[in-house]
Amino acid sequence: MAPNNPKVLVVEDDALLADLYADWLRVDYEVEVVHGGEPALERLAEGGIDVVLLDRHMPDVSGDEVLVTLRDWGLDARVAMVTGVTPEMDILEMGFDDYLLKPVDRETLVGTVERLRERSTYEELRIELGSLRVKRNVLQLEQSERRLAGDGRFERLCNRIRHLEAMVAERRSQVGIQPVADD
Repeated sequence: MAPNNPKVLVVEDDALLADLYADWLRVDYEVEVVHGGEPALERLAEGGIDVVLLDRHMPDVSGDEVLVTLRDWGLDARVAMVTGVTPEMDILEMGFDDYLLKPVDRETLVGTVERLRERSTYEELRIELGSLRVKRNVLQLEQSERRLAGDGRFERLCNRIRHLEAMVAERRSQVGIQPVADD
């Protein structure tokens, strides 16, 4: 495992289950395990977590409360609830990215983490693409076509935009996201 691999935080009060999830993921990810909501909040406050696998029912602070706090703090970690709690209408207000019902097999867990990482990459690419499109559009409005055509920097900008558009389309299809107007 490379030192810059994505970081996954497993939040599970069942130590054996938490260790099992961690073992499944350690091949491709840097994994940390905590056994409750309070230690999860302490670890999340430090930052640097890409994906959180979060149990809903824990004896100290519930996964629901951890999720609300994580989102209130503005952390951009992707969150999959991994729980034995059958979803009800309350999930409509919850800010998770995926919901897995226990028992979860290795393939499902690893696949979920991978999809969440791909979705994060997709969002990062969309943000960069949007920013570059704004710059291109402003230049096209304020500069003559002749001036832009003679500037290699503008040509590189347009090439980067085309490259990002292709990458966004590819990632979108990989993670099953429907296109939005600015894609």
